[in-house]
Amino acid sequence: MKENFTDITRFGKINKLKLSFNSPRIKPESGVHPRLMFRAEDLEVIRANLEAPENSYAYEEYKKLVATECDGAIKGELSYNEIGKILTTIESKAFEYALNGDPVVGCDAINAIANVMLTATYSHIPDSSRPMGQVMMTAAEVYDWCYDLMTDEIKAAFVAACESIVTPGMEMGFPPAKQGTISGHGSEGQVLRDWLAFAIATYDEYPDIYEFVAGEIFDKFVPVRDYYYKSGAIHQGNNYGPYRFNFDLWSAWLFKRMSGEMIYDESMSKVMYSFIYALRPDGQQLRIGDDWSEKGKKYSVEYNIASFYAANLFGDEVIKGESKRLLNDYKSISYSNTTLTPVQYLVFNDPSLGTKELGTLPLTYYMGSPLGQTLTRTGWQFGDSDDILVQMKIGEHTGMNHDHLDSGNFQIFYKGILASESGVYDSYYTPQDKNYNKTTAAHNCLLIFDPDEDTSGRANCGGERYVGETGNLDLWLNDKKYRFGKVTAHEETDTHVILTGDITLAYTNKVSEVLRSMTFIPTGDAEMPGIFAVYDRVTAANASFKKTFQLHMQTEPEVDGNTTVITNKGGKLVNQTLLPNDAVITKVGGEGNEFNINGVNYPSTVKKDENNSIEAGWGRVEISPVAENLSDSFLNVMYVTDEDSAVDAKSELIESDSAVGARLGDFAMVFAKSTERAEKISFTIPGDGSVKLLVVGLAGGEYEVGGKVCTATEDGGSIWIETDAGSVDLVKK
Repeated sequence: MKENFTDITRFGKINKLKLSFNSPRIKPESGVHPRLMFRAEDLEVIRANLEAPENSYAYEEYKKLVATECDGAIKGELSYNEIGKILTTIESKAFEYALNGDPVVGCDAINAIANVMLTATYSHIPDSSRPMGQVMMTAAEVYDWCYDLMTDEIKAAFVAACESIVTPGMEMGFPPAKQGTISGHGSEGQVLRDWLAFAIATYDEYPDIYEFVAGEIFDKFVPVRDYYYKSGAIHQGNNYGPYRFNFDLWSAWLFKRMSGEMIYDESMSKVMYSFIYALRPDGQQLRIGDDWSEKGKKYSVEYNIASFYAANLFGDEVIKGESKRLLNDYKSISYSNTTLTPVQYLVFNDPSLGTKELGTLPLTYYMGSPLGQTLTRTGWQFGDSDDILVQMKIGEHTGMNHDHLDSGNFQIFYKGILASESGVYDSYYTPQDKNYNKTTAAHNCLLIFDPDEDTSGRANCGGERYVGETGNLDLWLNDKKYRFGKVTAHEETDTHVILTGDITLAYTNKVSEVLRSMTFIPTGDAEMPGIFAVYDRVTAANASFKKTFQLHMQTEPEVDGNTTVITNKGGKLVNQTLLPNDAVITKVGGEGNEFNINGVNYPSTVKKDENNSIEAGWGRVEISPVAENLSDSFLNVMYVTDEDSAVDAKSELIESDSAVGARLGDFAMVFAKSTERAEKISFTIPGDGSVKLLVVGLAGGEYEVGGKVCTATEDGGSIWIETDAGSVDLVKK
């Protein structure tokens, strides 16, 4: 074994890391091994769980890997997964030594990972920091688990190899501090898993590594995550979000298993639910942020591995059920950077943790500041489902990178995606990506077109302003340019869901006010199971700046007067534009025109066909007033029904000096016109009979309607009551 290390100069020299951060508050216990992923006292439980039925597949795979010959010498340019399989084999051998003390197997692991570090090449692999990091992670496992088999010379060689051979090519560099911690590749595994694991393993001999890496995590990574965890979500969408959350979970696990402490706020335990609630009834997810899963023939839900780590870390039975479903009842192995290897199954899985169905969850999930988003549904049935899923987003704080310029966005799914997003994430910052996919034009948002707006080399769609990424937490929190909106009201009940916000800050000074209020009513009527209304108020800096309400779809819509009809996969969305009174509805889309901005189409390099699940979209309708006014209001009332349904419901406008809204069948939705919460409004509900009335935009307190007293909460500012058509006067008591 030792002869492979006689000339440690082959690995370079060891450079002491100078402390750039505060000394971390949690440190490994000196002289104690193992401490990476488990401690000696954990092994008893791990051994007892090995043959649990839930662990049987991973256990059998693990035993096969232990028996596999592997010298670790990399011949030629191996793929990401091929290197990963070698590393998984080495990991298994190192774990076998920790578990059962077989020195032959342990020595095999030491020699094999040394050869990997000496012979592996990465330049042919895209984003090569990721496989480099996986090599470093495996080296840390071997160092810690086979610690007492290694001489001081061998330990020094391991450190020298990582510092001189593996890490210089990583984007975080050496020392690992070259990228930001909010978004981008720096917020993935390089520090949060790979360097941290290595720092924990080598602490006794090289405490400077741990002081630097753990200090960086506590100073720079933890505050960022504790800030955005408050929303119960992460800001990088449904693909990159769970991918990056996976490494947040790794860092949490590593510290917890080493010290028994959680380093992040308890709100971390709710983040997985933001991905679960975005699960559509067809088994796919709402397209939020950059989405690479569309490129596959079968859409892949990307939170599968993160759900495993989260379920077991937090003891969450609902998330556990999802992880088992998505990981094929725990028969899926991952060799790539987002690893879930047999050893990792066995180390982290708690087979005593039961499962619960998604149907045990509430139907609505509100994600507060700094996100400001609601996901609501009418049920948890999948496949042949009549359930509706609605997204409403204000978007208070942008993270950029894989986040989109979509403050105020909404999406509606019924049997198929109806009010959709459009665009394609073909690759980062392609002409399609920067000019269309990430822009406001690709979302169900408002455009205000200033022909002279500086868009930093991107197509001017009239959308929300572009800001570059920042890795600086203070700047992210305190610089106004990263703030895009503010939730002013939200309410989640069995009868209605509302989300209202001020998104003025999302735009340049071309506007002085942009307010959006969204409401969803699950009617319980099979013929018209859901109603959705959007009320917008926009004041531009110049009356000539065209204001546009956008509605995107997957198939060509029918437009007749003020009505737009969208159909897809058996579902139908009917939108009736009641304001502005002089609205013109224009169709923009069709082949070769799907991604049109000012007469220029920005096609994707990936074409929609039978080999992918891309929802690029047919295009959109644009709804704009004819007259040029400084201020305009938009009111769009929508309902869903079956594509072959004969339902032909007509919305009737409700408008007074203090309120605007609509009656649709037995329901009425009314919004206060005032910018501030109203304490007094009056309006008339057309027609006769009783209606279920939703009033939005009220000050908190008690109101009397038709002899009945009802209460508007401070958060929601709304009332829900059944009352007669005719005059309604609401005065706060």
